[in-house]
Amino acid sequence: KLTYNYRGAAKQSTQAAIQGFQFFAERKYLDLNFEYAFSKRATFFLNGRNITNVPQDLVNVGINPGYAQLSRHEEFGVQWGLGIKGRF
Repeated sequence: KLTYNYRGAAKQSTQAAIQGFQFFAERKYLDLNFEYAFSKRATFFLNGRNITNVPQDLVNVGINPGYAQLSRHEEFGVQWGLGIKGRF
């Protein structure tokens, strides 16, 4: 299963120094969930979060110029989980 996720811009706080506010910019990313049943009792699974490795940006908007709006750029990498589920 491939899942498309959209997270809209999220306001964090007001900033008096720039007469504006701070927010996380919108993000669009993909998640992957895969399962394969070997038998009734054993299933292999693979999960990937943010498989396109989309960064998260914290932006300041106010009287500051456009080139100074990016406050923080965060890259968390792709998060993978895999294993075998068993039923006893």
